[in-house]
Amino acid sequence: MPDSMAGLAGRAAWALMARLPDSVFRLLPRPLPLRVRGLAHPPAPVPVGGVHDAAALYQGRFTFAGRTVECDGRVIFDHDVSDSAWLRELHGFGWLRALLDSERRLMTVFARTLVGDWQERAARLPAEALEPAVAARRLMHWIAAAPVLVGGAPGGFEEAFFRSLAWQTRRLARMSRRRMLPHERMLAILAQAHAALGLAGLENLREQALSRLAEELEWQILPDGGHVSRSPAVLLEIIAFLLPLRDAVAQARLPLPEGISGALERALPMLRFFRHGDGGLTLLGGVADPAPGLLTAVLEADPVAGRPLSRAPHSGYLRMQQGAGLVIVDGGRALAPGVHPDAPLSVAAFEFSHGPFRIVTSCGAPRIPQPDWRAAARLTAAHSTMSVNGRDAGRILSGRIVEALFGTPVLAGPSEVRADCRETPGGSLAEVTHDGFARCCGLRHERRLFLMPDGVELRGEDALAPVDGESTTDGAVFTLRFHLHPSVRATLSRDGSSIMLTLPDRSGWKFSARGGRLRLEESVLLASSRGLRRTVQIVIEGGVEGGGARVNWFLKRISEGGRRKRARKDGEMPELPLEVRD
Repeated sequence: MPDSMAGLAGRAAWALMARLPDSVFRLLPRPLPLRVRGLAHPPAPVPVGGVHDAAALYQGRFTFAGRTVECDGRVIFDHDVSDSAWLRELHGFGWLRALLDSERRLMTVFARTLVGDWQERAARLPAEALEPAVAARRLMHWIAAAPVLVGGAPGGFEEAFFRSLAWQTRRLARMSRRRMLPHERMLAILAQAHAALGLAGLENLREQALSRLAEELEWQILPDGGHVSRSPAVLLEIIAFLLPLRDAVAQARLPLPEGISGALERALPMLRFFRHGDGGLTLLGGVADPAPGLLTAVLEADPVAGRPLSRAPHSGYLRMQQGAGLVIVDGGRALAPGVHPDAPLSVAAFEFSHGPFRIVTSCGAPRIPQPDWRAAARLTAAHSTMSVNGRDAGRILSGRIVEALFGTPVLAGPSEVRADCRETPGGSLAEVTHDGFARCCGLRHERRLFLMPDGVELRGEDALAPVDGESTTDGAVFTLRFHLHPSVRATLSRDGSSIMLTLPDRSGWKFSARGGRLRLEESVLLASSRGLRRTVQIVIEGGVEGGGARVNWFLKRISEGGRRKRARKDGEMPELPLEVRD
């Protein structure tokens, strides 16, 4: 069995095993009782990038996941809120640092009061507060905040606080052996390592916790530095919690397991791989938050800061950069069941940014989770790539049996994907071919993208061909989409042959194509802190004739800083320089 197939089968087997009933895990021995005596080497707080407003929190306004709940004189944890996303953020305590970063002593007292309020209600918490990922984040944020919280605190608070930390650590130790998504399992194991390093009295757990973390990182962080979920956002969160732990290990003068150091050496360059010119993550892979502040803070901890590779074969992504132009392409296969609940059908999709401006993007995942939008974000049409007959490049399998086995819907994506990226004397060339439309239409999608050396011209070629070379596929209709960022203004020319784009810096860009009908349609950016943002998408539509179809298109800057350069005539269509080789 090839290595890729073996890895896929192994992950599928892991996903199935992870769905075993809880009764199986109750047969395992329970962790030993834990007693926390104080602080040892608590990892530093994760830089959250000023997401939360300390003044608003102090005034009793808790705004999470697009919803604000007013305390109105009551303890915030006593409010009956049915919004699961809001509850996860509340009980994850990622907002705690905003209070503690304030120089006002009153904010620290208020933070201590909130932690005490939560501890008093630990026996009647909502289900969301006890989820593995939420519990792990809370434990790590509490440990990082502990030096400030217990400093000058009454003895009663300190004793209750450490007792709660011991209870939460013990509970996570039990949970981490049960069914979880890889991301949840990683956070649970990370939290146990934070506790072992940060809390006095748990020193005997350090070696085991670090060893277990190293083993999990070896499996979850792929050889190219990506995460098994293929999600840039998941990778960022893991590394954001791992870096303070690494520093705490050094402070404790303990050896850092090779599995941890190796994972960081692989993952940090991969985060740079996923970074657009505005400092945030690509939206490919189901990203709901570009998190530019957190990403910048994390990458500042990378002393090498080398240029990313152009191809991440294990994660399934391609990257081209020329000048200020940057293209990121999804060239990956469908994931094994139970690895990522929001994995999209986005093979061959791309994003293009120039300097700090995103031009062609994806819809991203909704930052405010809503079932309908969450499902729509996974579709091929939510990405800048091709659909055929309104079909996705694969299928999303759901239902009671599927979700009982794997916990999440399952992707049935292309069975064959080929992706490559290379530098040529004339620029960078990326190629992706997949058979995602073979079952529904008997067609193979071939995409080629060429980024010129100056980074201000991107050429593309999208083709459809019969999978077996003989099938009659005439009559199929393809739709090629280019979702534009909301900051880009688009205007269709009078003759409908081209589209003019204006970026926030007032530079002008021209999009033109041949091989299909060109138009503008409405679109939406889901991954926005402002909620859903209206935008537009460029659409090219055409039919399959003679067994196939081919579309050539280009996107080129034609004006800069008020100075206009000569644009090609509408009929002058640049060809991809595919004959160029290294």
